[in-house]
Amino acid sequence: MLTSVFSHQTFLHFAFNNYALWSFGGSALIVAAHHAASYRSGAHVPEASPTPHFLAFFATAGVFAATVSHIVAAVRFRRISALHGLDVARAALGRQGSLGASGAVYAAVVMSACAFPDAQLGIIFLPFITFPIGAGVAGLVAADVAGVLLRWRMFDHWAHLGGAAFGWVYWWYGAEAWERLKRVLVERLRMGARGAVEQR
Repeated sequence: MLTSVFSHQTFLHFAFNNYALWSFGGSALIVAAHHAASYRSGAHVPEASPTPHFLAFFATAGVFAATVSHIVAAVRFRRISALHGLDVARAALGRQGSLGASGAVYAAVVMSACAFPDAQLGIIFLPFITFPIGAGVAGLVAADVAGVLLRWRMFDHWAHLGGAAFGWVYWWYGAEAWERLKRVLVERLRMGARGAVEQR
C-alpha cells in the first residue's frame, strides 16, 4: 500500500495531487518543525531537519487512508457476495483499490487547518475569491461524506475521509508519537552499538 501512495492513474491525477501537496505541504512541514522544537515531555531527541518527520507523516497518512479504503471495499465485497453471489460482487466492485496521494494530501490539509485556523484559501482559477481554510476543509469533508452516502465512484471518498481523520488525530497526538518513535530508534541504535563493542 505504500507504493500506491506514490502511484497515480493519470497525469492529471498526478498533477493535481502534486499541486495540492505544493500548496499545503509547506505548512505541514512547518507544523512538523514546530512540534519538534516545542516538544518538552521527557528526553527530547533533537532533529537536524523536520523533513524526516514530514515524510513519515505523509507516508503513514497515505498508508492509513489506503487501509481505510481497502477495509471498506472488502466489507462491501463480502456483503454483496453474501447477498447476491460472488459474480455479482465482482461485477459491482471489481478490483477496487486505493491509488494516489489524495489521502495523504488530505491529512496535510487538515493538519494545516488545525495549525493555521485563520488562513485563507483561494480557488486556483479564481484567485480573487478567498475563504477560511476551515470552511474549505468542511466543504471537502462534506463532499466526501456525500460521495460515500450517494455512492459516487469518481473519487476514493473513503481514502479522503481516512486521510482527513489521520491529519486531525496527528495534529493532536503526532508530536508525542514521533518523539516516542525517535527515542525507541535511538535506544535500539545504542544497544546495537554496545553489542558490537562487546563482541569485539
